[in-house]
Amino acid sequence: LFREGVALANAGVSDAEVIAHIERRAANCDSPLPRSEIIGIQKSALSYKETAVIPFTDLGNGERLVRDWDGQILYCSDQRAWYAWANTHWEMDEQRVKQCAKRTTRDMRAEPIPSAEMLKAQIAWQKTSESTARQASMLEAASSDEKITRKFDVFCRDERLFNLQNGTFDLDKLTLREHRRGDHITKIANASLTEDATCPRWIQFVDEITDGDERLALFLQKFCGYMLSGDRSEQIILFLLGEGANGKSVFLDVLKYVFGTYAGVINAKALTDRNANSIPSDIAALANKRFVMMSEFPEHAPLNTATVKSITGGDEITARHLYREWFEFKPQFQVVCALNDLPKLTWIDEAYFRRVRIVPFNRFFEPNERDKNLHATLKAEADGIMRWLVEGYQLYGKEGLEPSAKMRALSEAYRVNEDPVTQFVDTCLSNSTETDFVPFQEMVDAVRDYCHRQALDNPGERQFRKRLRELLGEPVQKRVGRHNARTRGFVGYIIIEDRDDDRPF
Repeated sequence: LFREGVALANAGVSDAEVIAHIERRAANCDSPLPRSEIIGIQKSALSYKETAVIPFTDLGNGERLVRDWDGQILYCSDQRAWYAWANTHWEMDEQRVKQCAKRTTRDMRAEPIPSAEMLKAQIAWQKTSESTARQASMLEAASSDEKITRKFDVFCRDERLFNLQNGTFDLDKLTLREHRRGDHITKIANASLTEDATCPRWIQFVDEITDGDERLALFLQKFCGYMLSGDRSEQIILFLLGEGANGKSVFLDVLKYVFGTYAGVINAKALTDRNANSIPSDIAALANKRFVMMSEFPEHAPLNTATVKSITGGDEITARHLYREWFEFKPQFQVVCALNDLPKLTWIDEAYFRRVRIVPFNRFFEPNERDKNLHATLKAEADGIMRWLVEGYQLYGKEGLEPSAKMRALSEAYRVNEDPVTQFVDTCLSNSTETDFVPFQEMVDAVRDYCHRQALDNPGERQFRKRLRELLGEPVQKRVGRHNARTRGFVGYIIIEDRDDDRPF
C-alpha cells in the first residue's frame, strides 16, 4: 500500500486521490488493517512525496520551472504571452522566461537523487532537456499551471493605482506604498513622487503655451491629473489645436516621457478607418495605457466617429497583438490629439460632439524665443511634474473638468461648421403657416446654395436629405403647382435670405 501510494504521488495524483486509493486497497485486504495503520501509511506516502523526485518528463520539467520561478514569472492565457517580474512591475518578456527555463534545466543536476539508477536517468534527461523542442515543451507544460497562469483582466485591474519608480501611488488614499506582485501592474512611469520635488520651468512653460490664460492652464493641469487614473467616466477626447511653433508637441512629448510605459502613441488611421465595426489591431497595444497621443489626421480623411465613441465610451474592446490571440480589455487610456486643423466628419454626430474638448494653442514662439534644450530641461523636472499631476488629480476631484468659455466657443464653432444643414435651418428657414410648403428638392437645393455661398463643406445630397429629416421630420406629400402634382416636402416653413448674406443684390 505504501509503495502504491508513493508511486501515485510521484505521478502527480492529488493527495485526496492517493488517500482514497489506499482506503480502497486496505478494504480489500484479507485481514483488515487497523485504522491507525492505514492513516500512518497515508501520511508516510504523502510525506515521501515532498522529497520525491519530480518525473523526468515534459510535465515534470514544467513543474520544475514553476517550482524555481514562482513569483517571478506569469503566463497570460488570453494573450498567450509570458510576463516576468522586474522588481517594480510585470513586463511582457518571453526572452527572460526562456532564460529562466535554461537555468532550471542546468540546475536539474543539483536535485537530490535516491539511487544510482535514477541518477543515470537524471543525467540522460537533463541532457535531453537542453534541446530546443524540450525547452519549448517545458514552457508549454508550465503555461497551464494554476500557480502562474492569469487571465488578462487581472493585469492593471485597479484603475486607482499608478506605478512610480519609488512605489505605487494609491489615488483613492493619496498614499505611496511599496511595489507588489499581487497588484499585477504592467506599467511604470519615468518619475518618482517626493515631497520636495518642484517644476518651475514646467509651470512657466504651461503659462507660456496658454498665453497667460489661467483658466486654460488650470484645465490642462486637471485634465493631465485625470489621466493618472484609469477611470474614463468623463468620456472625452482632447484636441490641442494650433499651427506650428506653439509648444503643443513639446507639451505632449514631455508628458509622454513622464508617464513612461503608461503612455502610448496611436496612428491616426485607427480613428479614420471607415470600417466602424472593427477596432484596428494596433489598439491592442494600448491596453492598460493611461495617456495616448496622436498626431495630425491625414488630409481629406474623415474621422470615424463610431470608433471615437467606442474608445471613449467605457465599453470593452476586443483586440489582438500581431500573430497573437484575441482578447478583451476595458479602455483605461485617454486620447489626446495634436492638430493644426480640426478633423472632418462624414456627417454630424451629436454624441461625438459631446465628447470633444478643444484647447487652443495660439501662442507663436519666434525663433529667438525657442530653447533648443527645453526638452531636456523639462524632462529633468519629471518628479516635480508628477507632483503637479497629482495636484491636478486632486483639483479634478474637487472641481470637475468643466471647459473654459474659450473652449466651449471653439467646440460650438466646430459643431456648427461641421453641420451646414443646422446652420441653414437656423439662418434661412422661418416658421410660417400650415399653408406654406417647401418641396424637398427645393429645400436640398437651397442648402447646397447656402453651403456654396458660405464656403462650407458640401457633404452631398444624400447627407442633406438625411439631416433635413432629422431636423424637420419626415416630409409629407402635397399637391402643388399648376398640374396639382404630388410632391414631397415640408409644411409650415418658408425660405428666407440668410442674415449674414452680404451680396449687393
